[in-house]
Formats: sequence, structure tokens, C-alpha cells
Amino acid sequence: MVMGVSGNRPPAYPKCDLVWSRSGSNLDKQAKEEDVASLRYAHIADFVTLGANGKPIIVGVFDRIVAQAGEVDVPDFHLIASVFCSIAEGEKHKVTVALRDLDRTPIGEPHTIPLSFGTMGPGNPLSGMLILRVAGLKLPELGEYEFAVSVDNGEVGTIAISAVLGPAVPGG
Repeated sequence: MVMGVSGNRPPAYPKCDLVWSRSGSNLDKQAKEEDVASLRYAHIADFVTLGANGKPIIVGVFDRIVAQAGEVDVPDFHLIASVFCSIAEGEKHKVTVALRDLDRTPIGEPHTIPLSFGTMGPGNPLSGMLILRVAGLKLPELGEYEFAVSVDNGEVGTIAISAVLGPAVPGG
């Protein structure tokens, strides 16, 4: 897997390239007062970019990959996560994205990316957005997986992905 930072973008919205899918998020975890951060939303999609006003443009949200038995080649995709934190926690944080199976066994190495959180106006928490381009991901087999999103070593939520058996491709 390869990771690099790319592009012209507002500083609060880093766009990173990962070389490693599923939307449908485990966002029902309520943030506790002692939590450093909370996940506002997270998706896996075919494409994500920022519009002229800084709002994300998300195309083709998905949560499952249809494949054949054996190792699963995942088509390239984008992962987007929006995270809140309190002003008291400051603007500079480290966000970690780790792929694992449902037994919490890691698949590959986690990736940690520095993220600057910005203000959303008086009385509101700080907000940070992470957009990752993921390419070259191979899942070991059909099944259920998840991307765990952590801020400063505290997990804030997960994004699930399934690899399910599909029909055989004629001539393949």
C-alpha cells in the first residue's frame, strides 16, 4: 500500500491517497463528554471531491462489492469522514484509518494522517474532513470488513464493507 498527500485544497480538508471499501457507518455510537472527537458522517464512494464552496461532492456511495470466491480485488474508491471535536481539544490531531475484519483482526497496516480542525462559527465544535483515495486494495476473502476511524488513538466510528459472492463472469 502506498500513501501520499496530494492536490490543491483548503488546509482544513486534506486529500490523501491511500493505496488500499463500504459505506454504511456505525455512527449510532453516541459521543461521550470525555471523548476527544466524534464521527459526524463517513462514506465509501466511487468519487469524492470538494466543490468551490468547500462542500463535499460525493458520487456513487456503496457498501458492498460483488466478487468471486478467493481474494477480492476492490475497485478504486474514496473514503470520506467528517469529524467534530471540542474547541478545548485544539485544532491539530492525528486521524488513523485501519481496515479489519469483524473479529477486529487487522488487514494490512493502519494509516495515520495529520488533520487540522477548523471552526464552524461561534458556539459550534471544531470540524475536520478527511478524503482518502483508495486504490489497490485486496481483501483476503469474501466476508464482512470495516474501516475503523480513530482520532488521537480514540476510535470514533467504523465504516462497514462487504464482499459478497456474485454470478460468474461469462468467458472469465
